Amino acid sequence: MKVGLSFKICFIASGVLLSLAAAQAREASFLAPVPASTSLGAASVQVTPNETFTGKEAVHVPTPQPSPPFQAHIDIQAVKDLDLGDVGLKIAKKATASFVNRGNVSVVLDTVNIATSSNVDYTILHNACAKSTLEIGRSCDIDFEITPKSIGSWALDLALMPYASQALAHLHVAGRSEAIKTILGMLMLAIVKLFGRLLWSMIAKTLLP
Repeated sequence: MKVGLSFKICFIASGVLLSLAAAQAREASFLAPVPASTSLGAASVQVTPNETFTGKEAVHVPTPQPSPPFQAHIDIQAVKDLDLGDVGLKIAKKATASFVNRGNVSVVLDTVNIATSSNVDYTILHNACAKSTLEIGRSCDIDFEITPKSIGSWALDLALMPYASQALAHLHVAGRSEAIKTILGMLMLAIVKLFGRLLWSMIAKTLLP
């Protein structure tokens, strides 16, 4: 009788211990960290903090980067240098100098400085660059004429000036006056003048009694 009672007590104690062990195992399983995931049907997609689940796949969302600060770039250029070739002595020849804004900001222009060699004169006919604002990608023109004063090579340099700054761009103009062409030009001019005088004299004699 005592043996049977002892057996029952041991059996009950074993059952209590097993129940406590099972409860602790369930609690430990519940508290264990589980990686974040999103289930769709039978599939499970792993999602990290920098990803967004779209229903089909996890798409990486990059962290936005700050934009670099704006830097002004001033770049005024001469469209091209000019070579006017042979020009007769004391004969005026017209030309056009062009400048273009290739920078990323508009530039306010002031004046155009011109330096020449001693054997040539110049006259500005029209200046669209002075006292103006040259927009991005736009150009402006300066119309002028030159008159060689002596035989030989000559040159002009045009410097485009902005407000309160150094010269932005330079344009070089070159040419020459050769003796033979100058003599021929002067001879032709003399012939034209003589022919004009003879023609005027004939007209005057015909019209006047």
